[in-house]
Amino acid sequence: MHQSLIAAKEGKAAIDLKISIEHLIRLAFEQPALLSGVFMTPLLEAHAGSPLHVRLLAQQLCLAQAPIPELMLDRGEPILERKVLLQGRENAITYLYAESVMVPRVLPAPVSARLLHGEEPIGRILQELRLPTFREIIAHGRASLGEIAGGRAAEHFEAGRSTDVFYRTLLLYVHPSPQSAAMRITEVMPF
Repeated sequence: MHQSLIAAKEGKAAIDLKISIEHLIRLAFEQPALLSGVFMTPLLEAHAGSPLHVRLLAQQLCLAQAPIPELMLDRGEPILERKVLLQGRENAITYLYAESVMVPRVLPAPVSARLLHGEEPIGRILQELRLPTFREIIAHGRASLGEIAGGRAAEHFEAGRSTDVFYRTLLLYVHPSPQSAAMRITEVMPF
């Protein structure tokens, strides 16, 4: 009897932890000012119960086709565009779609090198290099999957374009260049 009571308590604790993690994930999108300094990868890995795999969909170094005022960029300036999925390693479930526009001249060289030559999450790179950052949320909320990221995210989830999703767009400032944002990141997650 004592063993079953312990097992029941451990099961309840695991459920409570999962609910708490889900609550934090929702807060990151619904009240992003509360968790603006949090990258989604660690929260989603805790929610999934295992490490996630970054699936690089596209990455290109190119010239901005139009001005990007929030990044203080004019048309024709170099940018690094990156589109990724965060998926379960074993089950390939897609937890998050993210698009990033990065400004190479603002990023420290080690960050640029790792981004160009790998598929690592941006947050993990910045943590390992111990770079001070500041995140500014510029948009967030709920929308239909077809309305976000020009509809490009819809094809990567097992859901229709009318499915509701959370999204947030943030500007990331990286020391030693805090005067202008180094990247704009848009994250999309079904709820």
